[in-house]
Amino acid sequence: MTATVEQMIDELVGLVKQAPSIKKRGFSVFNLEELFSFVDTVGFPLAGVTYEGTSQKENSIVGQPRNRSAIFLTAYFTIAIGVNYKYASETDTKPIATNLLDEVRGIVLGYSGVNNRPWKLTGETPVNADIEGAIFYGQTWETDLPVIGNSSN
Repeated sequence: MTATVEQMIDELVGLVKQAPSIKKRGFSVFNLEELFSFVDTVGFPLAGVTYEGTSQKENSIVGQPRNRSAIFLTAYFTIAIGVNYKYASETDTKPIATNLLDEVRGIVLGYSGVNNRPWKLTGETPVNADIEGAIFYGQTWETDLPVIGNSSN
């Protein structure tokens, strides 16, 4: 059975919550704006997992029997992490964010759970957020999904 998007999001949220500084501040969100709305009520650091869609894996239908409809899709997710940021202060708080990125990367990278295929990191970048006293970074993760159709044509 192929894992659902909901199961994969729940898995990523659970993995992110293993980071001691995040614990209960990991959420499934539709987009970054929804994550930003948690800042005032939840505080920092916090993390949100968003589903970014799928694409067909190149050459995924090569070698498939003609009487089956099957492909591999690559599913993409973003883990966005936000922390307090005090610019123009004596203490640089950016390392708090980059250390947390390192921690989450170590927890998620290669993990095989509900999908039985490993999570792969495809990129990491700062995220624009117009929130005073905060910085956000996003990690893009992917995993491959086998999809078998019901059609025999």
